[in-house]
Amino acid sequence: RTVISAQATGYYRWYGHKAYNRSLGGQVTWEQDIARRWRVSATAGFQHVDYLLNDQLDGPLYSFLAAVTYGLSSRSCLRGVFAVNYERADAVALRNT
Repeated sequence: RTVISAQATGYYRWYGHKAYNRSLGGQVTWEQDIARRWRVSATAGFQHVDYLLNDQLDGPLYSFLAAVTYGLSSRSCLRGVFAVNYERADAVALRNT
């Protein structure tokens, strides 16, 4: 069985009772059952992050997550996960490159 889903994502954060940053974006997830107890999945996402107090930190955030899941029982599983985030700030000195 294959499942593909798309989601809109976003958040609004504050620090010390002051607005800190906000984000708006989306992600796509793919899941594939490869055997009775085995499933593989991958998620790719994009968000534009807006730091309200420091415009030099603004920029895109890319994310990728891959997972392999083995079902031990109807209530438990083992999962291996690989994930990476890449954020690119407007200011060259602050870029995650």
